Amino acid sequence: MARGVHFAFKGGEEYLLKLTRLSDSSDELMRRMVYAGADVVTDAIRDEIQRLPEIPRGEYGTRDQMLAGVTAEQKEGLLDGLGITPIKHENGGFNAKIGFEGYNKTRTAQYPKGQPNVLIARSVESGTSFRQKQPFVSQAVKDSRKSAVQAMQSVFDEDTKKIME
Repeated sequence: MARGVHFAFKGGEEYLLKLTRLSDSSDELMRRMVYAGADVVTDAIRDEIQRLPEIPRGEYGTRDQMLAGVTAEQKEGLLDGLGITPIKHENGGFNAKIGFEGYNKTRTAQYPKGQPNVLIARSVESGTSFRQKQPFVSQAVKDSRKSAVQAMQSVFDEDTKKIME
């Protein structure tokens, strides 16, 4: 006749309790991880904005100067308007978006509140009939991808270690 084998696992209940705590805090952990990665990418975009060539306001002169960069006001508006949206839990994942909001200080008849930062960012990133393409956002995302993953992994490791101790 077969006999059942029983294993005694020391600390089994304690380990199960730790796993339960880890599961209960997983949503907050995911949010912290996403923000850590988004912070790294946002900093990289900010650095790329700083590298954009500046053209003097009102002194566009030749077509080549206009194609070469942005005004100081446009650059300042991009830096001020850059941000991260609140994290949303959708489609089984946690998502945050990095983008631009608000207006810069360049007021025109068409834009009495100032030029929309989204418009300037898009025109610099993709180019227009009067502006050369300077893909600063896609370059920053490409360059910071590994660093963002490492930052997210670091947050995961630290939080998991705290919970499992």
